[in-house]
Order: sequence, then structure tokens, then C-alpha cells
Amino acid sequence: GNTMSEIQVNTINEYTGANGVTIDSVLIKDGEVDGVDVSALGTWQDWTPTLTNATQGNGTITARYVQIGKLVVGMFTFQLGSTSAISGDMNITLPVTAARTDFNLASLSFIENGVKDVKGFPVLSTTLCYLRAQKASTTYVENATLSSSVPFTWGTNDKIILGFSYEAA
Repeated sequence: GNTMSEIQVNTINEYTGANGVTIDSVLIKDGEVDGVDVSALGTWQDWTPTLTNATQGNGTITARYVQIGKLVVGMFTFQLGSTSAISGDMNITLPVTAARTDFNLASLSFIENGVKDVKGFPVLSTTLCYLRAQKASTTYVENATLSSSVPFTWGTNDKIILGFSYEAA
């Protein structure tokens, strides 16, 4: 049959005004639980990553993420403009510090406008995401650092598309 769960609470205090409610000394008020803002839980938000070995110039960057508990899911796209450049081993700052560097789920593509789509592999530190191209010049696919000519010579309307998820610290 149906069974009902019983919740035993030692103390419930409801305060008038904006002081909220406490249940066993946990204060709940105005989208906060014990001072932690939970009103944006599950809400996508923009972040502004710092680029290393890349120049945005007149290119367009879209960077958004959501954090639910310790799970961070995000996306980063960079459409290069005529004054944009990739100059070396590119990395971007992560929106939230990662708990570890040995696990993440991600997809990364480098798109040469109208020519080809090259797969990449993101390598995470706790604060950075290195964007590496995959090369197949050996028996096994290997990661290659980006440059002005890797994985192709970068030009206007070329794109970098990154999607990721990882555990927050």
C-alpha cells in the first residue's frame, strides 16, 4: 500500500517581514538557503573568458554556462573576424574552477569556413581549457597545439566551437 514519510523537525520559526523561515536553524529567504543564492540554480549565464595566444579583434565570442550543484556545463564559440588571430597554444579561462583535470566531457571543432571541419580535444587544468587540434599524421591520433597555421591558416569567419561539462571544485 501507500506509505507516507514523516519529517520530524525540531524547530520551525517563521519571521514577519523579509527575515524568512528557519527550519532546524537553516534560514530560507529571498532565493537563498543559509546565505547561498539558489535563485539562479539552473540558469544559463554569460562569462567572459580570458584568451591566451588568441586575439579577438573584431571577431565574435559567445561564452555561456550553467552550474547545478557541482556540475558545470558550458559552451564557447569564437567566430574570427578580419582582425582576429590565433598565434599559438590557445587556452581560455574556465567559468568555474574545476575539481580535477582527469575527467571532463567535451566536444571541440575548428571550422575552416566553407572548407573543412577539424576535430579537436580540450585539455583542462583547474582554471584553463587548452584547445588542441587532433592530427592523424601517425598511427594514432595525437593532440597538436594551435598556431597561425594549425590546424589550418585561420581567416575571417573561421570558427572554434567548444562544448564541455566537468565537476566544479
